[in-house]
Amino acid sequence: MKIIMKTIVASLLILSSFCANAEITIKQYKKFQNEDAIKFYVKGLGVAYSWANVEMDANGKKPLYCQPPKLALGMDNYLRLLDDAIVEYAPKDDDVIEYLLLMQLKKVFPCK
Repeated sequence: MKIIMKTIVASLLILSSFCANAEITIKQYKKFQNEDAIKFYVKGLGVAYSWANVEMDANGKKPLYCQPPKLALGMDNYLRLLDDAIVEYAPKDDDVIEYLLLMQLKKVFPCK
C-alpha cells in the first residue's frame, strides 16, 4: 500500500509541475523520463495521434502518418520513437515533446 501511495504522490507532483503548460518540454522530459507519469503521458500522445488518424480517415482526409495496419504500437514504442527523435534532431530544451513525437511518427511511417 505504501508503494502505491508513494507512486501516486510522485506522479501527482510531477504532473503538477506541468500544469502551467499544456506541453512538456524536452528539458522536463529528460528530467522525468523514468517516471511512470511521463511514460503514460507519452503513450497517451501516441494513442491520441492514432485516434486523430482514425478521424481523418473517416472524413476522407490524409492521415498524419501511415502506420502499417498489422503493427500495434505501445508505450515502449512511443518512448523509443521520442528518444530516437531527441538524439536525431537534437532539439532545444524548450522545444516540446508533443510536436517532436508527431514529426517522428511522420518520418518513420510516411504516407505514400
